Amino acid sequence: MSKGLSTQWTAHLKTPKERDDFADLVRNTTQVLTRLQTMIRQGGQTEQREALKPEAFENPAWAYKQAFLLGKQARDAQLLQLLSFLDH
Repeated sequence: MSKGLSTQWTAHLKTPKERDDFADLVRNTTQVLTRLQTMIRQGGQTEQREALKPEAFENPAWAYKQAFLLGKQARDAQLLQLLSFLDH
């Protein structure tokens, strides 16, 4: 297993060979995964800018929207952690 590659990538596999083969597959798709990482980061930045606009606070359902955005940020952080091997 490559340093930095989370074991969550291969936890569903039974044998060491299956895990090694799948880890190689993940490492060999870095172009696609790097693009995904970029899209997640860009989406989070856009949402944060929108959430900070003064008119966002005028929405009576502001608290629900904030809760949704915080949940999404938590999920994005989890995904970015799984993709952090790309930053090494």
